[in-house]
Amino acid sequence: MAKGPTLIASAAGADAATVTFSSIPQTYTDLKLVWTARSNRSNADRRFWWYINGTQGGTYYTRGTTANSGTNGAALQDNNGSGGNWLNGLTVNSDTGSMFSHGEMSIPNYTSSVQKIMWAESAAGKLGTAFMVCASGNVTGAVTSFTFSTSNYNIMSGSTFYLYGIKNT
Repeated sequence: MAKGPTLIASAAGADAATVTFSSIPQTYTDLKLVWTARSNRSNADRRFWWYINGTQGGTYYTRGTTANSGTNGAALQDNNGSGGNWLNGLTVNSDTGSMFSHGEMSIPNYTSSVQKIMWAESAAGKLGTAFMVCASGNVTGAVTSFTFSTSNYNIMSGSTFYLYGIKNT
């Protein structure tokens, strides 16, 4: 039976483009990342990227759904390995000033030498945007670092990121 999550590290957004957890201990079975975040981007691009062990590019395969209460309805998003290791659902600066997105990602069996499988969900924005994604990454070593990135804009102050470890015994 799994034990509850143990906080490994936390980080605050500091008007920077990335937040990185490095030197992740290899003493847990699974990882869980939790965040509340907002970007200084002023348009509707709500994506932010994630990297395992610094690996970028066409290494990741994601399939997700986005739904919102606005006119866009729902959509299936599938990057099919085109480097789209991104999550939708990041609150942007044009949203209400006190609003932050919330999200969670799980990485089971993160110390194994097999391809990583991830699951994430996030919710953000004044339109009630929700996003869920399943992803795999051709990263076959243990996860030792994890980075959130916002390409060409910043994660704003007041954002928080938490990394938890979960043990199976």
